[in-house]
Amino acid sequence: MSDGERTRAGRGASAVSLGARIGFAALFASVLGVVWLAVRGADELHRFRSDDPTVWEADIAAFERAAAAHPPPRDAVLVVGASTVRFWETAAEDLAPLSVVCRGFGGAKVGDVAHYAERLVRPAPRALVVSIGGNDLFDLAGSEPRSADEVAVSLEVLLARLRALVAPAPVYFVSIRPPILDPQGRDPSSQVNARVRAFAQATEGVEYVDANRDLYATSGHLREGMRSWDRSQLSREGYRAWSAPIRERLVRDLGLGRDRAAPADPDDPDDPDAPRADDVPRADDAPRASEAG
Repeated sequence: MSDGERTRAGRGASAVSLGARIGFAALFASVLGVVWLAVRGADELHRFRSDDPTVWEADIAAFERAAAAHPPPRDAVLVVGASTVRFWETAAEDLAPLSVVCRGFGGAKVGDVAHYAERLVRPAPRALVVSIGGNDLFDLAGSEPRSADEVAVSLEVLLARLRALVAPAPVYFVSIRPPILDPQGRDPSSQVNARVRAFAQATEGVEYVDANRDLYATSGHLREGMRSWDRSQLSREGYRAWSAPIRERLVRDLGLGRDRAAPADPDDPDDPDAPRADDVPRADDAPRASEAG
């Protein structure tokens, strides 16, 4: 074999060896990723099933670190809850122009929020929105469900306590979202919602928001497109429908004007806030260099 042939053969062997190493590294990384997801999934499942609220300590501490590093606006609306709040990535957009801080943690239950109540609501918000209770009612991932009466009583105690902690700010309870909505109100979620609605009507500073109005079809099932691709959470459209009643109530109660509550529609001739032709700035209206601040 000539020197040139030996050189080419060596280069070929090196390329094969390099390719094998890259392939092995990619396979190893994939295996590690699967193992990490499995371990994390097992940890999430353990915390979801647990009745020990201290399993959420790391999440609460993370909220506190975030608030210390980036203090929320003094007029912020605080939203507390479980996974629906945790995965609400468009909260700022959905509740605009309100300033929003979300503190949602995993599969939290009523008792978990009660345990960390003082730490969750600091600093005091302009208003507190609470979305909790669904994980207490249903046998999800092997957790032990509680009766509608037990959950309703726990929520009444929790809401009264939260109101005392954040007063004079109002507390808004967001209706529990059932897997299937019974139009007769016989499902556990509807029973709890009815109890909390009555409690709110009789309790100063506690309000009830029905966020289910646009989510369900007449069959009682969630409307098409309301769930995420894996059906574990709301979709983008689902969050939009769920959050609309919350925003409407907050905007109304907190006294936001029309000009702040919603953007004007330039294509609506009946919208008094929509810009007219005379309102559109012309090039001649631009400030001169000597006029600019």
